[in-house]
Amino acid sequence: MVGATSASTPYLHVDHFVPGHLYLHIGMRDIDAEAIESFDHIVCDDYEAGVPSSSQSLFGLARKTPEIGDKVILLEKLLAEPDQAIQQHPERKLMFNAFGLSIFDLVLAHEALQRLLKQPDSNVVQFDLSKERS
Repeated sequence: MVGATSASTPYLHVDHFVPGHLYLHIGMRDIDAEAIESFDHIVCDDYEAGVPSSSQSLFGLARKTPEIGDKVILLEKLLAEPDQAIQQHPERKLMFNAFGLSIFDLVLAHEALQRLLKQPDSNVVQFDLSKERS
């Protein structure tokens, strides 16, 4: 599930998520505090920079409930040291919160694609964006 709006109030609540869900939070206030607290793990590209002043849902919650930070793991740490316990699992809910610079998102996308292409059963088809299509 992807939350990618500029919503002024949350529209995603705890009952929208079930074990096994991966939620990508790239919007502002798409998800409420109770739903965030229900996730087993929260992967974040830049947590500390957002806590002091970001109006994103996760960081608003972090200012009120600092313990939510115990569920956070930085993306860079997870990429360097993969943790099977944090990977998507049918019995856990996983949230990814995008906050950092866009260049980080591009690097992440590149790394994810490279890892996916190395999978023996990958059926990802690459295409050249620089060529016109008819």
